[in-house]
Amino acid sequence: MCGYCHEEAALDLLTQVECTPLSPGDHFGAFEWLVYMRETPDYLGAFFHHKWSVNRRKIVEINTLDKDVAVFRALEILLHEGAKSTPYRNLIVEPAFKRAIQMACSDDVREDFDKMTAAIDISPLAVLYDSATYLDQGIGLRQSPLRPLMVASVNLMQHYISWWLKNANDRKREREELDKMAEFADWLAGNEDDASKSSVEEPVNAPPKLLDGDSQRFTVLARALYFAIQLLGKHRAGIPLLRQVAKNAPRTPDFIGHDLWLQRVAALKLYDLVGFDAFVANFADFRAIFFEYIDLLRGFSHEQKRQLHDLARRNQRDSRIGDIMRAFAADVGGAP
Repeated sequence: MCGYCHEEAALDLLTQVECTPLSPGDHFGAFEWLVYMRETPDYLGAFFHHKWSVNRRKIVEINTLDKDVAVFRALEILLHEGAKSTPYRNLIVEPAFKRAIQMACSDDVREDFDKMTAAIDISPLAVLYDSATYLDQGIGLRQSPLRPLMVASVNLMQHYISWWLKNANDRKREREELDKMAEFADWLAGNEDDASKSSVEEPVNAPPKLLDGDSQRFTVLARALYFAIQLLGKHRAGIPLLRQVAKNAPRTPDFIGHDLWLQRVAALKLYDLVGFDAFVANFADFRAIFFEYIDLLRGFSHEQKRQLHDLARRNQRDSRIGDIMRAFAADVGGAP
């Protein structure tokens, strides 16, 4: 599976749970838990359902609690509700959550962040790689001065747009993602010992793969990017950067689809800031899946769905538009 395939699977799962809420007997696999806990508006509820599911199956360690997703969602709660909020206080007493945060903020991760961002002026965001930011209620993000965080977020977003979303060196990233897929295929086949050596045939004249490649750098920076999108999404000054992220999809997405998720979150924050009419004025610039995502999380009125269906009908030359027409045809009483 590729990043786009994982994104479709994530939205299908989110839609499924929206239609039929999780019950005590529901169990997910590791990938399903990862994407559901990344995507769900109710992270706290998902966390405890995950905990109960693991306990019922008598699994000693909660291995399916992804450390990166835990830190993404922790940042979101800290920024919007604070370290002393009830949801966050309920989370930080949980051993599995603490372990995930500590793993996400290891010395190695912090060293990688410092090394990989040496040429960008984003040092105030280093606080996101310190476990005390998440586990010490006396520190918290709300104790950090806002202006340096905002300036660093703007700098990071500008860098991300030019480096990852508009990067001319996409072939190297594509090479790395193909290698990841080959390793994943070997792992599924039970060839763990050989997985690290797996690769697909190198194209002629392909650029060399770097030790600290773009994919690893994206993985390290992802939490800072998520924080930047969340922070800029609280201020109208963030609209131009959010729009640029929403309009520019990576040609070769991250294997698990974190960059496509970041793009959807940026689109959602842009929608919240500008409203329906201004957002759909740029209808042709956006991926069709944005509209399904926004409908799931915010909900479109019957009239808004009718407008989207009409816009899709007028833009049928774009192959992506059929998805919107199918998604909203039943709601507006029309046929694709």
